[in-house]
Amino acid sequence: MQARFISLADRLAPKNYLRLGSASEVMLERIPRLSTVTDPSFSAKEGGSDGHLRAFFNLSGRGGSVANQGLNYLATQLSNSDQLWAIPQGSTPLGFRARLVQTSRAFEYVPVLANPEALPTHLQGDAWQSLVEATVNFSSLSAGTQEVIIALLAKLSLYGVVERLTTNLDNASGEHVDDPLYLRRIIAVSKLNGFTPSVLTALVGVVSNARFDNRLSASLLLIVYHGRFGRDKTMLRELAQTALELAVHHSEPIDILRRSIALRGASFVPMFAKDYSQVWRMLDESFQLNETLRAQRGVPGVFTDENAFALTETAANVAAMTGDVSTSLAYRKKLTGIDRWNGAAWIKLGASYSLVGRSEEALSAFSVAASLGAPTSAEALYLGAMCLHDMGEDRAAIDMLLASLDADPAGISSLIALRSLPDVVGKRHELRAAAENQIDLLRRYAV
Repeated sequence: MQARFISLADRLAPKNYLRLGSASEVMLERIPRLSTVTDPSFSAKEGGSDGHLRAFFNLSGRGGSVANQGLNYLATQLSNSDQLWAIPQGSTPLGFRARLVQTSRAFEYVPVLANPEALPTHLQGDAWQSLVEATVNFSSLSAGTQEVIIALLAKLSLYGVVERLTTNLDNASGEHVDDPLYLRRIIAVSKLNGFTPSVLTALVGVVSNARFDNRLSASLLLIVYHGRFGRDKTMLRELAQTALELAVHHSEPIDILRRSIALRGASFVPMFAKDYSQVWRMLDESFQLNETLRAQRGVPGVFTDENAFALTETAANVAAMTGDVSTSLAYRKKLTGIDRWNGAAWIKLGASYSLVGRSEEALSAFSVAASLGAPTSAEALYLGAMCLHDMGEDRAAIDMLLASLDADPAGISSLIALRSLPDVVGKRHELRAAAENQIDLLRRYAV
């Protein structure tokens, strides 16, 4: 679709009246230079029957502690799939997902494998090729290695690839409900197509018939669905009870993690009933359980970090629901500390600052999100432009809107804003005409 549009930046740049002005340059200088985080302890030359995969796990370039812990943990589990256990955290965004995902279906099976140049530069080359080889030869890999590869692809939000590789599990006989890959397939399909009737039926089948871990994961996913979109309160309560019963608090670290995650999932029941005091009690217990794991062995840091992110995000939302703006803002700031490469977290922090009138800090947060690239850069640039407009810097706001449209030519909000901003560059007619033409194309093709 993008090929149909001419970038507004390209269209207007030759006229030389929309260069980055001093205000924009100052704004860009505010973007923190986030340091590169790498873990050299994993070498692509390490042996083992699956040694050819190690190159992928030794990623360089952008990536926070969550990303590297996750990749390194998966690398160490190639020969021990029994420990590869993690409850999916719904749609919780992570930095190492955001590095690759540009839209919900930006990377399909064939384009990803055939066009590695579409990836960020630091993911091209031997590392990516190693994952491609493992994906192409997927059927010949051991069951444990297959589980690792699918887990990694899911962490990278390559759901189209997961769907294709697990096609053999797609049947109605119920024989695959205990297979961990079956649940990952259901989740991948839900990410691509939403909670369709077939997805919901499959999840209910897992809750009713599958092994422990699959039942717990499916229960939590259904809790989220029924809490947000359903009206069956009885089903919601039953699912929450099932999750808590499955995650009985034992002494093993993995049991503690299960209990912590189950408590967060079950907190959706009182949340949607607006019993916020009960929600906070459950979240507080969940936070405490997760914290006890940080000093223990037996649960990889990537899982406790991911759980901490999900808990903090939930707490921020609950605080916002109750009108506690300062507490919500504090949790939003904490989110960017847990995973500073998460553009969505920076956008939400900026929005929280905007609510309390702290425009400078909001602009700084949006600038960080913009610097992190897809999939949040276009939205962050648009929101940053609105901040600049509120601060009276309309010339800089126009520059940022053009940058937003360069990142996403179909950005309807930026187009409408560009059409509406005051004429501070002496070219209102051309700006308005260009924006209106683009809006007309979007409406015509129903993007």
